[in-house]
Amino acid sequence: MKRAFVIVLALSLALALFGCGKQSATQSGAVAPGTDGAAPAEPASWDYDVETLRDEQRFTADDGTVVATKTTELPRLVLKNAGGAADAEPPAEMRKICDAFNGGVSELNMWDIDIEEIADQAREQYESRKREGIEFFASVDELTIENVYRRGDLLSVLARGYVDLGGAHPDWYLCSWNFDLGTGRFVDSVGLGEDPAAMHEMIADHIVEDICASEERAYYNDSFESLIPELNYYEAYFDENGMTVYFQEYQIAPRALGLPQFTIPYAELSRFLSADGARLLALTAEEKAN
Repeated sequence: MKRAFVIVLALSLALALFGCGKQSATQSGAVAPGTDGAAPAEPASWDYDVETLRDEQRFTADDGTVVATKTTELPRLVLKNAGGAADAEPPAEMRKICDAFNGGVSELNMWDIDIEEIADQAREQYESRKREGIEFFASVDELTIENVYRRGDLLSVLARGYVDLGGAHPDWYLCSWNFDLGTGRFVDSVGLGEDPAAMHEMIADHIVEDICASEERAYYNDSFESLIPELNYYEAYFDENGMTVYFQEYQIAPRALGLPQFTIPYAELSRFLSADGARLLALTAEEKAN
């Protein structure tokens, strides 16, 4: 009996020593087989960003004189890794949304002119004026990005255009792109409303009231009060102040008034938004109240 007790005691001590040794190795930093000791990389965090694509073209006459220039800035939606694994691939759905925006930007630029045809005409004009000793001015076509604004899923980009083709005076115009980052679709002002007809009426009433209350009321076309409600589409852009509806030269007023613009505050706009429009703009309680 005593001999059996000694054998059991010896085995117990051996097991205890083996266990302590194993625990000590783990606590001292031993690495389990198959690992390199590095902490796992954090998942990549992707977000959208807007870059400016700038293209410049110059056209010259035979003697090297510049007869026409074209400068175009267009927004390009890209994905930026805001942190995490540097070699991670962006989500396929986000890439599709970028492709939808970038593919539609050029198509929605209705003011894009054929500069090569303009340049050919400018060359002829230059040679003619040079023979007659008349001063020549090169044709100019410019589109530059003026503002990029994002809130919630809404991305709104405003660009300003300038065109001088040698006429009596140059022309200005505005161009905007409003895009839903959640659905990958371009949106228009009236389409944000729960009832498009009511949204249209609200926009028209707001513009007419602003004109009637302005000091420039007398300069507008006599028919503006009936013309504005009859328009079937309102061009607009968004910024921190609300939705701004704009018109091109001569559309509702003489050239002297330039490009008329009318801002509708978010508080007024919020009463007409559809559920999708509310999701898109993500208005705060303060914005809805003010």
